[in-house]
Amino acid sequence: MRQRLVALSVLLMIGLTGCALPPLTSQQPGGSDSTSMNLTDTLIGVYVTNEPLNLEPDQHVVATQADDPAYAFAGIDGFIMLEAFSPGMNISNSAIWYCSESIDATSASGVNSNDTTGAVVNTLDITGTLYVGGDSGTYTAFLNPIYETPDGQVYLVKADTNPITVDPGAVDEGFKIWSQLNQTITTTENGKATTNDVTVSMGLAVIKPPTKIVVWQMSNKNQVLANNAYEPGKVPSTIKPKSGVAFLIVETDRTDSSVDRELISPDTGTFRTYAPRADSTFIGYTTTVTWP
Repeated sequence: MRQRLVALSVLLMIGLTGCALPPLTSQQPGGSDSTSMNLTDTLIGVYVTNEPLNLEPDQHVVATQADDPAYAFAGIDGFIMLEAFSPGMNISNSAIWYCSESIDATSASGVNSNDTTGAVVNTLDITGTLYVGGDSGTYTAFLNPIYETPDGQVYLVKADTNPITVDPGAVDEGFKIWSQLNQTITTTENGKATTNDVTVSMGLAVIKPPTKIVVWQMSNKNQVLANNAYEPGKVPSTIKPKSGVAFLIVETDRTDSSVDRELISPDTGTFRTYAPRADSTFIGYTTTVTWP
């Protein structure tokens, strides 16, 4: 059996897209253990904290599970992103997907097999973005790995890589820095190899705080048929355009006096807007457009 866990940090510019899921706060009872992780435990996500965890390298914190939040770690505040799986299932058919409301996240899994050798490779790719902004200075994110045991127990360990940091006031809208954890475990049974290959990526993306969002309903002659202004976080979850509307323009005014405009056509079913939280992160909201 062999296992490989590596980390990689990269800087890039990227557009802001994704999906968000319900919030997490660590309020449920849990526990810590000094037993080292088993080499068969699978990397399934990360828990983002602003400070390093007060854990020894050989300690871990076991999650408790409830309806909401789905997983919690006692006494540890942060943002979670994970994809767990039921005992007996592999990472290509994981069953429980959960992330905090401030993280936009996507997941993809697959299976590759070799008909000649019988080798199987199960893959799981989890990618998340935590949106940050404001004038509070440098934002620091420690990426604490989350693992799952073969019998379904979920736990985290202290990050052993450098945190990712960004100063939102010093870079442009859309700037993103990200870090990546990779784990590869290969087992061989009756001469046939099975590999679990997991990649967990987490980025910090900069948003200039919005002050107002206006949704313009436009005709095919570029005439304004209707417009509605909203505070950040108050855009309706569903918008039904008026008869005769050919497209929408979603206009976002920001604190740095910039204005962003996004065109929403009938081929577009949803759009995203963001609202600031007190901790310099942002919550993403999805609005569904029901075209007549």
